[in-house]
Amino acid sequence: GYFVDRPVPAPGSCPCPEPQEEPLREKWPYWSIKKWATKIIVQMIQRYGNPKYVAEENIPFAKHFRAVTSVELLGPVMNTLATKSKGGYLTNIVTKNCLSYLHNSLEMAPTYKHIKPHIEFVLYHVIYPNLFLPPGDVELLEDDPIEFIRRVHSPSMEFVDVRTSTITLLESMVKFREKDCLSLMLSFVQSRLEEYAAATGQAKAALHGHKDASLMTIGAIANTLIKSPQYKPTIEPFMVNHVLPDMQSPSTVVRYRCMWVIEWFVQLEWSQLSPSTLQGLMEGILTNFKHSSLAIQTAAAGALRVFISTFLPFLPCMVVPPTPQ
Repeated sequence: GYFVDRPVPAPGSCPCPEPQEEPLREKWPYWSIKKWATKIIVQMIQRYGNPKYVAEENIPFAKHFRAVTSVELLGPVMNTLATKSKGGYLTNIVTKNCLSYLHNSLEMAPTYKHIKPHIEFVLYHVIYPNLFLPPGDVELLEDDPIEFIRRVHSPSMEFVDVRTSTITLLESMVKFREKDCLSLMLSFVQSRLEEYAAATGQAKAALHGHKDASLMTIGAIANTLIKSPQYKPTIEPFMVNHVLPDMQSPSTVVRYRCMWVIEWFVQLEWSQLSPSTLQGLMEGILTNFKHSSLAIQTAAAGALRVFISTFLPFLPCMVVPPTPQ
C-alpha cells in the first residue's frame, strides 16, 4: 500500500529524470515499482478476497485480508486513480491494475462499504474519462484505418488497453450494484449526449470525444438496459435521438462509434422497435458501407450482422434500392 500511494518524484527532484516517451516512461524505476505494487495487491485480492475459495489452512488469513487489509489497500488505489482525474499522469498498466482492484472490491461488502460514498467519483472521474479514445487512436482511425482495425481486434490489446478494464469495471458495477450506479451513470451520460446534440459548429467539434465516450458507456451497459423493465423502453428514443442523426456525422470518430454501439445491442428484440426507426438504422448502416474509411465500413458490417441475424426474412422489404448516381 505504501508504494501504491507514494507519489513519483516531481520533475527536477530526481537524479534519474522521468522520460517523456511512453514506452520508456513505463520502464522508469518509479513507475515500475508502482506497476509491481499494484499487480501484487490485485493478485492478493483475487486469491484471498473470498475465504470460500481458498485452501483450508489459508481461511483465517483470507478472512483477515477480506475484513481489514483489502479496505486498507483501497485508499491508496483510490488516491492513485484520483491523480489522473486531477490532470496528473498514470501509466496504462498502473491504471489497469487499480481498475482491476476496484473491480474485485465491488462484490466484497467490507470494501464496497467504503466505495459507495465515492461512487460518483468512480463513475464520473474514473470510468467516464477512461472511455475516451486516446489521441493516438483518433489519429490512427482518421489516417491509418487499417492499423486501427488491427489494434482494435488484436487479442493482445486486452492486456494493454485501459478501456477494456474500464468497460469490465462498469459492467460489474451495473450488474452487482445496479441500484447505486445505473441511474447515476445514465443521467450523467444523457446530459453529455444532450449537450452534444444542442451544440453547433466548433462547439460541437470540441465535444466529439464526449459523444464517443457516452456511446461507449451505453454500449458497455447495453445488456443491463435490455433486461431492465424500467430502461428498456428508453432504448428506441436513444437510437432515434443520439445514434440515427450522427450516422452521417462528419466526424470519423462519432460515425464509427454509432456503428459500434448498434452491435452491442445484439440481444435486443429489434422487432419491437418501430418500422421507421428500423428503416432509418438500416439505411444509415448501408450508407456507411460507401464511406472511404475501412474502419467505418468494418463497423457498419458489424452493425449489419445484428440486423441480418434478426431480420433475415424481411431484409428485402427493409432495404431501399440505391438511388442512381
